[in-house]
Amino acid sequence: MGTNTEELHQIWWPSLEAIDDLTIEETEEGFELQAPDGTECARWLSYYSRTEELHKTFEAAFVDVLKQHLENLENKNGCTDQVADGREDHRSPAEEDSTGA
Repeated sequence: MGTNTEELHQIWWPSLEAIDDLTIEETEEGFELQAPDGTECARWLSYYSRTEELHKTFEAAFVDVLKQHLENLENKNGCTDQVADGREDHRSPAEEDSTGA
């Protein structure tokens, strides 16, 4: 059974104030999320780590929210150039190499 985007956003998200406690590091495997013990974010992360199913639901929702945020930033900043793999090109003209790529 698949999970649609609306269902992904129905997960428990911490309050905006609590997000300040969240630390996100990019790793080779993806992202590592951490929060100090006893905080709302720590309880949030702990809850979604209880089972593989909860973790997969959380992971899908988290990645979807990141993608939507990136799309919103791109739309806001007018970045619409496509690169060869279908992702948006985030380079400014000053970042182009001498070949114009």
